[in-house]
Amino acid sequence: MNVGFKIRTLRESKNISKDQMLDHLDMSLNTYKKIEYGEKIPNIDELKIIANVLEIDPAIFLKDENTSIVNNGDYSTTGIGNVVINERDLILSLTNSMEKLAESIATIAKVMEKNRDLIV
Repeated sequence: MNVGFKIRTLRESKNISKDQMLDHLDMSLNTYKKIEYGEKIPNIDELKIIANVLEIDPAIFLKDENTSIVNNGDYSTTGIGNVVINERDLILSLTNSMEKLAESIATIAKVMEKNRDLIV
């Protein structure tokens, strides 16, 4: 998983906008987008700032593993607050499953609306 993908995934999981990231970084939106899309590798100072905003250890960006464990600001020994980010394929698969589930829920809601007089 490349650095930009990790940054984007973590930023989105924490509901942090690109503009909020830019409040802390001295760069344009275009430059930041290039980082998230893997077209630019951030320097170490930028990685430290990004990690600080995301409340994670900046070393996470230096790991080149299939699975990374990211601490969400909980530095206790219990491990509570950890998020496991797996390969991109797993994330895409989960996203696809969630979209299918949302479609199923919408279909059920439509059927219930059509048959609301029959529902006791």
